[in-house]
Amino acid sequence: MYKIARKYLGADRQTKYWLMDYYNVNCFRLVSPNRRYRIQRNDEWCAMFTSVIAHMAGIPREQFPYEVSVFYQYKWAKDKGLFFTSGNLATPNDLIIYDWKANGTYDHVGIVVKREKGVITVIEGNKGDTVAYREVSVNSKEVKGF
Repeated sequence: MYKIARKYLGADRQTKYWLMDYYNVNCFRLVSPNRRYRIQRNDEWCAMFTSVIAHMAGIPREQFPYEVSVFYQYKWAKDKGLFFTSGNLATPNDLIIYDWKANGTYDHVGIVVKREKGVITVIEGNKGDTVAYREVSVNSKEVKGF
């Protein structure tokens, strides 16, 4: 997934809107019926970005938490027994879930690119309203899990 995501590094507003339209056309139907929501132009879009990239990578509904909500992506992984908290286990293409304020809120999600020497490199949609890399410690208190 991260190799596909790299194509969108530095995405401008027009590209962001194109990704949102892609989600609404291709991913919306893959979301649980009681959770379906068409993303709007002013919404936070990190979870939408991961869903679009997963769809472009051909990942089936049964293997990915298609969503616009970070919390529901987390819940899907937890319910399936796939959620883990050790950054030392993170591998490329895992989702990484953040809680920036350490208040139990799942604020942001990205795609792991690599883990090396205690640092995880992540590619994220809606980082500064574009697609960008972030580096985070495997022991960061802001990371809720993978």
